Amino acid sequence: MRKIAVENSLSHWKDSLQQNGYDVVDLDTTQQTYVPDVLCYVITGQDKDVMGMADLQADLPVINAEGITEAELLEQIKQRTDMVLSARG
Repeated sequence: MRKIAVENSLSHWKDSLQQNGYDVVDLDTTQQTYVPDVLCYVITGQDKDVMGMADLQADLPVINAEGITEAELLEQIKQRTDMVLSARG
């Protein structure tokens, strides 16, 4: 199962992501801590520079969920987690 970190304020996406086969963990943007073993981060648009993401895990994608549909989010997550897994070999 693909593990992704989702910002706490995006709780409305979590059930849908879990139903689509993702292991969803909370991303607490106030803590600024690395979340182990995830393939991507999903954040709100208001926090584009949240956590100094480049400092935490530069090789992982950060998806801005602001203003996109469920289908668009799922597609972005699939594409970006596929890239991470491919890069890891």
